[in-house]
Amino acid sequence: MWGSWIPYQENARIATLITALAEAQANAQAAAEHFAAEQARLQDEMEQRIEQIQKQLETERQSLEIRWKVTDTDLRYYTHEIRELDRYRAFGYSDSASPSDESQIWNNAHTATLEDYKPGSELSILYNEEAIAAMNAQDQREYEKDMRSFE
Repeated sequence: MWGSWIPYQENARIATLITALAEAQANAQAAAEHFAAEQARLQDEMEQRIEQIQKQLETERQSLEIRWKVTDTDLRYYTHEIRELDRYRAFGYSDSASPSDESQIWNNAHTATLEDYKPGSELSILYNEEAIAAMNAQDQREYEKDMRSFE
């Protein structure tokens, strides 16, 4: 019976430790709840920002669709250029470099890529009217320049 007896000071010290432990646990719980609330506010803020960005991008996309309709010609030209780039890569060229227009590699890659569309002599397969008009104007300027050199 005396072996299980704890002096009064020990009881008080144990009670103080138990109280301190309970307070520490309560503080830890409060801190965890506070942290979770802070995280939730941060999360909410970031989610709101992402929603705003998505709305802005959707508005810009709709505006762009109104101003600029992507045509089949645009898509064919884009695809042509990507396929041509893939062929250049196969020959070891980087994305920022391409062979000279007079090289056999350029001719083979360009011709093979054109064959994907079987365009024949129809420029409008890959080029829109504005691009064809610009090319014709450039050809005309070069022709006139060449003619002046013969005078």
